[in-house]
Amino acid sequence: MKKLLVLLLISSLMLTSGCWDSREIEQRLFVTAIAVDINEEVQEGNVNRLIVTYKYPNINTIGKNSDGGHINFTLSVPASGISQASTAFMGEAPFPFYFKHLKVIIFSKELLEHEELVRHILDELNRSPQINKRARIAVTEGKARDVLKVTAGQEYRTEGGIYQVLRSNKFTNRFTVKSLTDLITDFDVAGVTIVPRISIVSGKFVVSGGCILKNYKFLAWVDQNHNRAINIMNGIIGLENIDTIYNGTLLSYAVTRGYSRKKVTFDDGITVRFDIKLEGYLQGYNISQKNQVYDEKTLEDIENNIEEELEKKILETRKFLDEIGAPLFGVGEHMSKFHPKMWKQVKDNWQEMMPEVKFQLNINVNIRRTGLTK
Repeated sequence: MKKLLVLLLISSLMLTSGCWDSREIEQRLFVTAIAVDINEEVQEGNVNRLIVTYKYPNINTIGKNSDGGHINFTLSVPASGISQASTAFMGEAPFPFYFKHLKVIIFSKELLEHEELVRHILDELNRSPQINKRARIAVTEGKARDVLKVTAGQEYRTEGGIYQVLRSNKFTNRFTVKSLTDLITDFDVAGVTIVPRISIVSGKFVVSGGCILKNYKFLAWVDQNHNRAINIMNGIIGLENIDTIYNGTLLSYAVTRGYSRKKVTFDDGITVRFDIKLEGYLQGYNISQKNQVYDEKTLEDIENNIEEELEKKILETRKFLDEIGAPLFGVGEHMSKFHPKMWKQVKDNWQEMMPEVKFQLNINVNIRRTGLTK
């Protein structure tokens, strides 16, 4: 019995030990964001074709006895890959880098024009056990490192304001949230994806619209209206405003919730039925007393007007996507999941077949409220 008790005590010591690698938390640099650019000054034969930038928090600014100063630091270095940069940084950084708290990865458009580099980077990120696979992805038209440098001195949270915006689509449909895992999966299944576009405007970052990638390369930018249509067709419905003109008056319809469902049939070619339902309220309107918005007939007319406006935007977006060869409405993913045999027959030629697929849109808009009293 005594031997068993001693054995249990020894085992408990192993379980209660704190730091297995004997390294204190203040002796780690927790990378929260990475920016990747093309190295424009690289010489022929040099493998360091990238400029990799890390952003990490200043531990000394956290806690009651913080000493002030910038809450984040940034470091940039030429490198051949993401993880290789951490080795190159050892001459500048006092401690090793730790990537499990990585929140955001930003690519420059210039980088995304080089397919072989994009494939190399994504393969490296996917294979590395150190990289957080739920990190959010974004693309910028300028230098990716400039986005991190501009925001480093403005943020008051260690995880960064960019991550707070890119965290989910709960409060906006202006862009499509994309994690590293989502990005890799999209390329594997459909060969095309869309990621948020981030820009610097008046010294502050703005996330709006998206960047379409096809076959691991940049394809096109989309504005927030096209991006909203893409989200709705994929069932990504957050808080959003839909503006429309009703009898010469501007109306703003605020979406609070909804859903989008697909049904694919193969009777006469491929036909996809989209059932879209939105609920919300009128946020802004100016209608004469003669025709109040809480009149049942008027509300029905307004709902029909919003449905027509949304259908118009969706069809415009589909035309644009067909022209550039980017099937982003999730039909291929739906078929691969629910009709795998049919998908196996068409997947090799799916991008060419997509313009011939018939769409049926069934949009149902409900106005639940028209103001504080109605």
